[in-house]
Amino acid sequence: MSRTFVDVGLRRIGDYITRVPRLAMIRGASAMVSEATREDAILAMLAAAGVTGVRRNEDVGEADGVVHLEVTGSQDPALVAQHVLTHLRTALPGADLGASWGTGRDYASAFAQIRAMSAAGDGLEWFGATAECAWLNPCTSCGVRAALGGRARLLEAAERDALVGPGARDADPRRVMSAEGEAWTRRVIESALGVRVPAPAPLHPRVRKVLRHLAEAGPEDDVSLDALARVAGLSPGRLMHAFTASIGAPLRPYLAWLRVQRACAAIVTGVSMTEAAHRAGFSDAAHMTRTFRRMLGMAPSALRGG
Repeated sequence: MSRTFVDVGLRRIGDYITRVPRLAMIRGASAMVSEATREDAILAMLAAAGVTGVRRNEDVGEADGVVHLEVTGSQDPALVAQHVLTHLRTALPGADLGASWGTGRDYASAFAQIRAMSAAGDGLEWFGATAECAWLNPCTSCGVRAALGGRARLLEAAERDALVGPGARDADPRRVMSAEGEAWTRRVIESALGVRVPAPAPLHPRVRKVLRHLAEAGPEDDVSLDALARVAGLSPGRLMHAFTASIGAPLRPYLAWLRVQRACAAIVTGVSMTEAAHRAGFSDAAHMTRTFRRMLGMAPSALRGG
């Protein structure tokens, strides 16, 4: 009988612990990784989210940084992986995460599929937000250069002006949200970081349909996975796979960032926090604040200088 197994976990655990400054200063950071990937806690989280048909993979023992699960019945392994990946993003901020799955008579026979999916990038992936940055306003006398770690560098004034362009102080920031904003962003990354930005992957036509729907959706519209799958005319599992392959990020984190962006746009217009939360699709201002702190490390009131 064929069985389905799902593996979700960190990539380069040692690198994660040493490159995230907040973790590097905490004794027992590896214990934090172990706690976040405890399979009994993961199973409890899935049960609380209403995800059934999942159990511990008894073919292998527990391993720090990796969650080994077995999916039973008709449960979609991609949906299970999505839930676990989202959970680990919150528990281990800045971590590079990956999820893949496969089928076989046992885990040993399924592992070849799991490894191939991971190597091909066909599973689900999340890359931490601590990788690289460029400083447009360097201060060589305030110790910033010594404080930076990882792939970061300061720009000279001429480089900064070339990137930002003449008249930048009076520029309309809404231009960055237009079609020319993509070209500007690519130019900044390639010039400041010295890397070539690959051409974007072609959008799956059903994913394009979902994106149009999300752009037109209001705060009261249903944007759950099942609802969006109906819009796309795909199964929920197939939609998540196609969305990640087309956009480069899983659907659930994309929706969270979309709400944050809409909230930011509302806040800077001067509306109340409650109204901004409503416009963005949050349940209330407290929900919006928790999401801002988790994803941006700051309260939404910081956008007003308060």
